[in-house]
Amino acid sequence: MQSLARSAGLVSHRLVPALGLALAMLMTCNLLNACAKMMPAFTALSPLTQLDPKHNGGILPRNINLLAFNPHRKAFHCVHEADALPVPSAEAEALFQQGLRYSDPSLYPSQREYVNAAQAWQQAAKLGHWKAQLNLADLYLHGRGRVDQNLELGVSLVEQAMQRGVADAFYFMGTLHENGLGVNASIDRAFAFYDVAVDLGSARAQGIIGKMLNATWDSPTNGFWANLDIGRAMLECSYAQGDPIGTYNLAGSVERDASDTPPPPNAEALYARALQIYQDGAKFGSLDSVDALVSTFYSPDPMNHNIADKDRAARYKALSDALYNNPDLKFPNLDKVLPLPPAQLPVWNGNKEDLVNAAKAVVTPPPKLPPHPGSSRNNTRYYVPPGMTLPTEPLEVLAYWPDKALTATKGDSRTFSKRTELQSNLTRCHMVSECSAFNR
Repeated sequence: MQSLARSAGLVSHRLVPALGLALAMLMTCNLLNACAKMMPAFTALSPLTQLDPKHNGGILPRNINLLAFNPHRKAFHCVHEADALPVPSAEAEALFQQGLRYSDPSLYPSQREYVNAAQAWQQAAKLGHWKAQLNLADLYLHGRGRVDQNLELGVSLVEQAMQRGVADAFYFMGTLHENGLGVNASIDRAFAFYDVAVDLGSARAQGIIGKMLNATWDSPTNGFWANLDIGRAMLECSYAQGDPIGTYNLAGSVERDASDTPPPPNAEALYARALQIYQDGAKFGSLDSVDALVSTFYSPDPMNHNIADKDRAARYKALSDALYNNPDLKFPNLDKVLPLPPAQLPVWNGNKEDLVNAAKAVVTPPPKLPPHPGSSRNNTRYYVPPGMTLPTEPLEVLAYWPDKALTATKGDSRTFSKRTELQSNLTRCHMVSECSAFNR
């Protein structure tokens, strides 16, 4: 920094005073990040080159000039983020999903392989997968497992996503300013970033800011303002994009409309719509929406014509428990296993795991493996199942011949249970893709 100052002083000494002053101001700007205030405010309509330090005088995206948050805005145009971004390639999506499996919240913390997740997301990000890039940023910003915290790298990854026009990256940057994580804390800049994210199509920003504007009076200290029409439009846009938070907030807003005093003429239709939106929120993975459905059916509630339905409530409670343990779950097949009334409930064996799995997305089975070069079904003595290899060391007989284990330990229920488990695991491991998850 000292050598830079000496160099600047030497040059300015030979220039006319006015030019020397301009150079000094530019130098101060670059050092203090104050130049952003001299640049045009960035909006959703601004060219992305305005975020490039090579074209804006060296200003990092985190420091760009922004318009102040206006809770009483008069207009809002619903934009879907997916419409403005390219669909990731199959390879990038596979790497992204691989990273999710490595960091699955349902795993014990000691089982989560964050280093492997970071590697998978880094490869996916290079292929243009913006969700992988933001997940990687979050990993570095907080540091998890054996991935050390690296605030600057995390913020830089968010900035790179901003430069690509990713709406959620602007929302992410807003959260960093709100919490002072990797950047200077500023609630004003946080909400300014949220505003840009809303207009670029961030469903999460729309769902959160929409709720804040969905009020009948202003209370900035409590975080809400009177802008009902705009707030509701934002919530509808967020719901249309499948955001869990925005969907839950919209359902609550519609339910409150139905419960006004005196009741509106269309109260019954409003209750029915609120119930459907809560159901959709459950599909999107909203724990709050699922809990609202548990409450609705457990005891008499206007959304269910004041009729209790404890059987339905019990099934929603099973989904609630699953989501509590794994917030990444989604239930796109919910209507098939747990439809809203007046549809009859399908038969259920009472196993919660079966219910949860049935409500999840249908997983396409992996492609069949080619025949093992050393296998032959005509010679069963030397047959090696596809996806398996012969061990290099002798293994315990009881572990691989469960029937003999049963004979040798007849009457020992604990060993019998272990035998069944081993047999099940061996069956699973016939598919190589499943073996790695089991071994982990």
